[in-house]
Amino acid sequence: MSAADETHYTREQILAVAHALLTQAIEAGATEVSIEPASQEVSVDYRIEGEWRRIRTLPGDLHENLVNRYKIMAQFRKTWDHQAPQAGVIRVQYRGIDHDFWVATEPTPAGERIQMRVLN
Repeated sequence: MSAADETHYTREQILAVAHALLTQAIEAGATEVSIEPASQEVSVDYRIEGEWRRIRTLPGDLHENLVNRYKIMAQFRKTWDHQAPQAGVIRVQYRGIDHDFWVATEPTPAGERIQMRVLN
């Protein structure tokens, strides 16, 4: 994909997708979330009742925006560093209840993988 073909997302669109993936995980009773890049798409999987389930596939050009949004939410010091694994916690309020997600990034040849674990 050339730079000219790349889709540009608004800040609001990125925030909406990032928040929706977390709240949908809470609603589904997921214990883990995996966001895995590939060449043209991003796979989103939830672990529900001990079994990994593909929840959706997103456009590949959305991946870096999602990674950066989750890094900001987890207050990573080096949001620009895409080569070193990093970990932190994201707190999301949903239906008046705080939900914590442990989040870690891991570099892969296709981009950074995001692994999250629901802590409560």
